[in-house]
Amino acid sequence: MAHWLVVVVALAMVPVGAVAQTHEDCLTTVFGPLEVSPASGAPNASLDAPILVRYARGYFGPSGPPDPPSTLFRLVSCGGCGSPCDLSSGVAVPGLVQTQGDDLLFLPDRGLTPLTQYAGEAIGMDGPPLDFSFCTASGHDTQAPTPASMGEPTSTQVGTLSCLPDGGYRIGVYFAPSSDDGPPGSIEYLLFETRGAGIDAPLLVDRVRNFQTDRITMSFLLSHAEATTPVCLQVVTIDGAGHASVPAGDRCFDPVGHVTFQGCATSPGGGTSGPLGLVLLAALALARRRRA
Repeated sequence: MAHWLVVVVALAMVPVGAVAQTHEDCLTTVFGPLEVSPASGAPNASLDAPILVRYARGYFGPSGPPDPPSTLFRLVSCGGCGSPCDLSSGVAVPGLVQTQGDDLLFLPDRGLTPLTQYAGEAIGMDGPPLDFSFCTASGHDTQAPTPASMGEPTSTQVGTLSCLPDGGYRIGVYFAPSSDDGPPGSIEYLLFETRGAGIDAPLLVDRVRNFQTDRITMSFLLSHAEATTPVCLQVVTIDGAGHASVPAGDRCFDPVGHVTFQGCATSPGGGTSGPLGLVLLAALALARRRRA
């Protein structure tokens, strides 16, 4: 449990959406569940993987739903992998339901059973329920995923958008998918702006799930004012069990002149180097104190 606690606490410590705006901020989001981990259809979910449902930003805030989180989530178990499984035919799985930021977290009372088919449902105030299913593997996820190897960022000027009325720049990063000893569909990539106009701490600007492709694409928007100074970026890779890989150093560039600079020099250290590594290390220390 300590593995995912480090990541959950770390993300709670990182300001989100304070300066840079992702392209998704221009879209109207259904006020309800958006995605689940382990990814729906995952064939080899690790036994120690927490079950997370991400909700629309602010769903569990002060003006969130009046119903307790436990009424928003159901999970059942069925037979072996590949068995027909739905909420009406499966056996209810008891567990603890709680929230952390915009995520709903479910912890089974007795853990997950090896090589077993599961099905579940998460509901919200808007839209249809989010139905999902996955099958467990026979072991645990013990290794962190390989770090993302970010290529040269791109910067494209954009016109007027609803969340960028004066226009600005779309910043894009690209890299090959990471590998892990758990299911690939449970890997998530977090893109942080670590230096830039008004940046006081690593700022989460985009997050995407792993998918079947030879290149992962992430992007976010900068206003003209935010693009007047060099920008530094870093991608953190997290697997379904909460293991994180933080690359050593940032990738810095001028979003207007498209000039790349030398990033922050850091010493490699167990995948937790760089500005975000400090956040993760602080969270790890907090987790250890709690266990003590």
